[in-house]
Amino acid sequence: MLGTSQSAILKTLLYRPEGANIDALSQSLEISRNATYQHVKTLERDGLITSHRVEKTKGRPGQTYRLTRKGQATFKQSYSLIATLLVSAVKDRLGTDETKALLQDLGRTLAAGLQEDLAGLSAEDKIREISAALASLGYEASLEDAEPGSLPVIAAHNCVFHDVAEEHPEVCEMDLTLLRGLSGCQVEHRECIVRGGQRCRFAFRKD
Repeated sequence: MLGTSQSAILKTLLYRPEGANIDALSQSLEISRNATYQHVKTLERDGLITSHRVEKTKGRPGQTYRLTRKGQATFKQSYSLIATLLVSAVKDRLGTDETKALLQDLGRTLAAGLQEDLAGLSAEDKIREISAALASLGYEASLEDAEPGSLPVIAAHNCVFHDVAEEHPEVCEMDLTLLRGLSGCQVEHRECIVRGGQRCRFAFRKD
């Protein structure tokens, strides 16, 4: 969870798309330069901001910081309401089964855009690459040690569709279809955050 100063840094950078340096951020937050630097490094480590070098007219290049797409996404709070309303409207019009089929189609479409990077890899290597690729979709995912003779398990520590999936659990079909398409394996949803789990755990089994 972001602290007050870290949230303030993100908000400052939101209004400064050209970026801001440590001194400017320190003045804006009215805290010491050293404290600002520590907060900036934490945000940079977490992928919420990134550094850029700016040429100065005199002296060495200066370093500024800007929001990343992940950092910008922290301000997008209304998407879940819109997505929930959209899924509700689709279900009212098409019914549950057709909605599930539509979400599966979306999962296959996402998979098609990523499959090229996984061509020629073994199932184990595909799963490792999939775990890393999930970060681009907003997931905090990691691999769990597999049992002997089994494929690795992907654990997602957050659910990017949590609010939507609570009302419409069919949304999980999109993720499952995506994982099947990318891995070429059967996928078992062993644990689900929406159903009270600590994380979402996906186990893979070769056909």
